[in-house]
Amino acid sequence: MNRTTHVLLDRLLAISSVQHAIKAEKLLQSAGIKVEMIPTPRQLSRSCGQCLLFASGRQKECLQLLTEGNIHWMALYRRDRIAINGWDYEKLAERMEETS
Repeated sequence: MNRTTHVLLDRLLAISSVQHAIKAEKLLQSAGIKVEMIPTPRQLSRSCGQCLLFASGRQKECLQLLTEGNIHWMALYRRDRIAINGWDYEKLAERMEETS
C-alpha cells in the first residue's frame, strides 16, 4: 500500500520581488524543503507580489537560508484554514527592506 505524506504548508512568506521569490524557491528546494510559490493573497496586499508557502517545522531553517542568500522578504504569516476555500493569516514577523 502506497501512502503519501501530506505536509501542511502553514507559513506564508511575502517576498519583496518576483526575482527574489524565484531565487528563494530554488534555494529552499535545493535544501530539500517543500515550498510552493503563490500570488500574494488579496487580504494581505493588493500588490501583485509573490509569496512562498512552507511548513512551520522548517521556519527557522528557511529564514536562515534566506538571510544567508541575501534574499529580501517583507513579512511572515501563520496560515490557518477557516473554510474549505478560505484562509486566515496572522502576521508573525516583519523585515525591513535594506536601503542602498
